[in-house]
Amino acid sequence: MIIVNTDREKFISGTCGKENFSIPYDEVLYDALKDIEKHSESAKTATEMEHYVKSAKELIDSYNYQESIATKIPGVVFVKSTGKYHLVIGDGYSDLHIPDSIAKTMIDNLERSIENEPLVNLCRRFIFPAGGPKPTQARFQYLAEYISQTYVDSAERDRLMKEKNLSYEVATEHATYKDMQVTRSGYLSTFKVVEEVLKKWALVRDDSGKIVMGDDGKPKRVLVDRYEKEVEIDEMSGEITEETKWPEYLEERVFTPAIHRHGDKFYSENEHGSKLGYVYEIGKVARLESWDQVNCQDGHKHLPGLHFGGLRYIQNYVREGREVLNAFICPSQIGRFTDSGIGEMACKSGYIWGAKTIDGITKGLYSTSTYDALRAKEIKEEIAKAAEQMTAIEDENKKKRYEVAELAKVLGL
Repeated sequence: MIIVNTDREKFISGTCGKENFSIPYDEVLYDALKDIEKHSESAKTATEMEHYVKSAKELIDSYNYQESIATKIPGVVFVKSTGKYHLVIGDGYSDLHIPDSIAKTMIDNLERSIENEPLVNLCRRFIFPAGGPKPTQARFQYLAEYISQTYVDSAERDRLMKEKNLSYEVATEHATYKDMQVTRSGYLSTFKVVEEVLKKWALVRDDSGKIVMGDDGKPKRVLVDRYEKEVEIDEMSGEITEETKWPEYLEERVFTPAIHRHGDKFYSENEHGSKLGYVYEIGKVARLESWDQVNCQDGHKHLPGLHFGGLRYIQNYVREGREVLNAFICPSQIGRFTDSGIGEMACKSGYIWGAKTIDGITKGLYSTSTYDALRAKEIKEEIAKAAEQMTAIEDENKKKRYEVAELAKVLGL
């Protein structure tokens, strides 16, 4: 006997001979099994029925769940020889396989009709050659661990318990977030702990406005408040209050690293220009000049590079007098991973797009598309450098040149 049923969405189930079966839904396979079921109904002998049962069983047994899943995730292929999912590159696939935890998330997303484009783009950007450390399977696994972490907001949990009368377990569930989000373009949404620069250097001038010279013959300078203060006095109590006149837009405010300020200087730049120093500015890319300025030894802490991380990482550094900036990080710009997903990431560059802890407005609207435009020039330069290094005609170099070109097409460059 052959019986075939389906919900036309998640499964095909039924009976084949004396055995029951259940496999994920596939339209072509379902139609083929239904055709066999229909013909089996006209069987006159046990031998004829056995023939139909055998045909149906062969179809069921030949069904490859992994291959079927991969065909439904654009940009992904299942490779039988490795038993893993890989990224599609032209007519082939990437040497590195997608880490199991990311692949599992992709499958879960597919079953729940959640788009996989962010994860696929994340993986593409990671394996894209960018002059930094070579992508390896071990480093790919580090990346997977970073994006799988969660963060419990204890303050929000306590608020939910107090104000909403939720139990500890339920409140914890509602106050648990992804430690780092992945954007549609495949960037990591991370954070940077900084201090705002509230002082600036000014030349000393006399009452007539003339610059005052020092004994060394050089102009005198002095540190002054970067922003004006409004001072008021209560005429009854005599109490004096001061209020800082903050700039109208967040782009006009300047930040500096909260921890290390004496390492390599980095550029703060956008399409209008750049400056070298220890300055983070909203709407600009913070970028070290060379990969030589990034220590790329995975698993090691507090070494050179621009440090970014998730919510669990920054909680160790957030305190009064410090601020938290929002930053997009391209996976190709990560030189070092630490602490299996909860520590710092040492990067060559990152795009500062907002301020998590400061209320205010921006002149511009900063999104991943803005970062795409700023990254495009640098990526093209990286492609050119990679091509220069692949002048030999060995098969491996031919393959690498092909992968560079195909990945550039995928990334729209």
